[in-house]
Amino acid sequence: MFAQAFNTFSEQSKLFVEPALEFNRIALGQLQKLGEKQLELINEYSKLGFAQLEKASKVQSTEDFSSVAEEQLKATADLSRKLADDTTALVNLGQEMGNEWKQYAEARFESVVTQAKPAKTAKK
Repeated sequence: MFAQAFNTFSEQSKLFVEPALEFNRIALGQLQKLGEKQLELINEYSKLGFAQLEKASKVQSTEDFSSVAEEQLKATADLSRKLADDTTALVNLGQEMGNEWKQYAEARFESVVTQAKPAKTAKK
């Protein structure tokens, strides 16, 4: 009797814990992807900013200033393209994450439906 109750409890716990573990696995994987992308972007934009500051700090004449100003215009155009590309990459990452959650939800719904179906009775 105790073994049967324990087995029932174990099975019910398994039904709850397995989806929770899968949920956590997906969430952790997505947080890791997002964190890595954010760190990558912070690093790249910091390098760009510091490179521009370094160039500006070396200005000693009006010729240097005009040269740095031209480089700033080029850097601004490059930065605009990079920003557009990075935005697209983040949107794609968001869609990828949404698809993962959709697949998870569909799989969970499917398993709940199959478990909830009553067994067919044989016709007499």
